[in-house]
Amino acid sequence: MLHDARDEVTRKAGDYASEATQVISDKAEEAQRDIGSSLAALGGALRAASDHLASNDERNASKFALDAASGLERLSSSLKQKPFSQVL
Repeated sequence: MLHDARDEVTRKAGDYASEATQVISDKAEEAQRDIGSSLAALGGALRAASDHLASNDERNASKFALDAASGLERLSSSLKQKPFSQVL
């Protein structure tokens, strides 16, 4: 009887651990998508700022903003395409 109770507790603990792992994984993937979207939006804003700077003859600042935008957009794309386990 004690053996059966121990087996049941072990099984339930394993079930709870699996469920907790899944919940954490789901939350991490959701956060990854949110961060990817935020980075894409920031990249777009930097690209718009770069255009504005270029139209005001601020070439160096425009190039800097454009390079930053490109980097953020690449990072965003990578976050959106890779599974969470590969991002770590």
